[in-house]
Amino acid sequence: MSLNHNSSISTTTTVCWGRVRGLSVEILKILKEGGLTSNMIGNILNVEGVMVRQYLYRLRRYGLLVVKDYFWHINEDMLNIINKIIENNKYNIYRESNRRVTEEKQKSNRRVTEIGNFAYINVEEKASFLCGKYGLSDSERAVVVVLLDWYRRYGSKYIVVNDVNSWSKYGLDNPPSKDTITNLLCKNIIYIYRDKIGVKIGLKSHIYNMLEAGGNAVQARHMA
Repeated sequence: MSLNHNSSISTTTTVCWGRVRGLSVEILKILKEGGLTSNMIGNILNVEGVMVRQYLYRLRRYGLLVVKDYFWHINEDMLNIINKIIENNKYNIYRESNRRVTEEKQKSNRRVTEIGNFAYINVEEKASFLCGKYGLSDSERAVVVVLLDWYRRYGSKYIVVNDVNSWSKYGLDNPPSKDTITNLLCKNIIYIYRDKIGVKIGLKSHIYNMLEAGGNAVQARHMA
């Protein structure tokens, strides 16, 4: 049997794709929906961060993932191969139904342990409550909605913003102006902190405490 000059490369690549299964496939599925940090991926899959990072580095070594500003993304140049891997592994040990059960259970536990009855109010209701109390403008409200929704989805109380384009990653196509951010700081609603990851923006703790108290009141009305 004759071998062409690319045979060694093809064999190595085939072996790599064969190793992509189980948790690796679930990570690829999640990242197809958008970039996430390793901690966020661990929260969604209910897997320790150390283990998640091992799989992420391996997938990057295979050329399937790229990382920028601590956020992991699908390598768009490999999207066709990624789709084939997902299709070929749709019956692996981390089946979609099991992942959803784990994710919903983990989200439920996080809501109970971190913010009590916070989940009884949806994001829009929480934002409306803060609008009424602090007289937020439309642009200020939009920032608050982004922060609340990010916490609801991933359990993270901050977002990382390194430039104006970062806001689109969180669903805000029109980035807030400097005045909007300054006003939210002056109203003591948000904080800004810079570390090695980048610029972190989040709601202050007393805001979450206030909304948790509102959640308790809503729960009481439901039980009455």
